[in-house]
Amino acid sequence: MPSKFKYSESNFLTDSNILDSKFHHLLRSAANKSIYVIPLQFQYRLDLIAKSLYNDSRMDWVLNTLNSILHIEDLARGKELFFLPKAEIDRIYTKWRHSKT
Repeated sequence: MPSKFKYSESNFLTDSNILDSKFHHLLRSAANKSIYVIPLQFQYRLDLIAKSLYNDSRMDWVLNTLNSILHIEDLARGKELFFLPKAEIDRIYTKWRHSKT
């Protein structure tokens, strides 16, 4: 089933290899982050966490950006990760795209 969110479609995923530091800064500085506690079945699997939160495992890089994950141990059971709602990511992406034109 296709996603309703612009960033899950080809534009966002295509742009993800050229997203600049401004976009990453916008993500990191968003105020309405929530906390996700990693359960046993998802430990060490950022792709499964992204699938659970965003219904798209390709969004794992967003979680990586928000949490500055450097080591697999950062994804152990019980660890807390910041995440943003899909609508907030879409808003940030739209703002970033408009600043590029």
